[in-house]
Amino acid sequence: MTLCQGYGTADCGCLAYECREKSGMHFTSNAYVEIVDPQTGQPLGPGEPGEVVVTMFNPIYPLIRFGTGDLSAFTDEPCACGRTVPRLTRIMGRVDQITKVKGMFVHPSQADKVVAGFPQVAKYQIVVTREQNNDIMTFDLEMKEQPADTDAFTKEFVAAVLDGIKLRPLVNLLTLGSIVDDGKKIKDERKWD
Repeated sequence: MTLCQGYGTADCGCLAYECREKSGMHFTSNAYVEIVDPQTGQPLGPGEPGEVVVTMFNPIYPLIRFGTGDLSAFTDEPCACGRTVPRLTRIMGRVDQITKVKGMFVHPSQADKVVAGFPQVAKYQIVVTREQNNDIMTFDLEMKEQPADTDAFTKEFVAAVLDGIKLRPLVNLLTLGSIVDDGKKIKDERKWD
């Protein structure tokens, strides 16, 4: 028995599925699936990463250009299985910075609430990496001034993250100006091979 994966959403159902060749997930024939530029909504070509957007053919529950929030790319090369429909290459992350870490969705608003309890933090960024198939969530914290007892501060911050987000983070205490202002509260740096 071969295990294959599928891709879908609660609103749309199954949108793509893997065949025995495991070279991407074939688009379903029950919907029109596009990969679009998240900023402009314009369709992108093969290999270009963008947001998965779906138009459903269901007259009872019509969805027209429904943005899933997921980032992916597609290929239109024929599959070795014989199917010629386009395939999603992989799911790369989220458009809206909501990021799945260790099976849990981490929302920027959750992190905002945790950090708000620590007035000595000027700015933060969550960096998600992957080592040996394990997700690692690190809070980079720009401190207004370094705490007198960094171990006690770190322990208190980790406890607050565990309470608010339900995941154990690593913590880096940084000086002012260390975090590049790129507008991302969560930076997903995982590499998927």
